[in-house]
Formats: sequence, structure tokens, C-alpha cells
Amino acid sequence: MVKKVVKTNPNLIELINKLYEQSRNEDAAIWKDVAQRLERS
Repeated sequence: MVKKVVKTNPNLIELINKLYEQSRNEDAAIWKDVAQRLERS
């Protein structure tokens, strides 16, 4: 079973959320991709 790692850096969490929001607002896939890569790191 894979253990899910939770991010503890509040600045990183906020950045990821803002990138997802920006991706939705501008319909720009690049910001979603960056957010997903940060989530995996």
C-alpha cells in the first residue's frame, strides 16, 4: 500500500492552489502541469 505524503509547507500549498486557480481562469494547461509537478515533488 502506498502512503500518501502530505505537504507541510504552507507557502507551497498556497502556490499550488493559486496555480490550479490560474489554470482554470486562463484555460492554460501549463499552470496545471506545473502545479501537478510540484505536488509530486
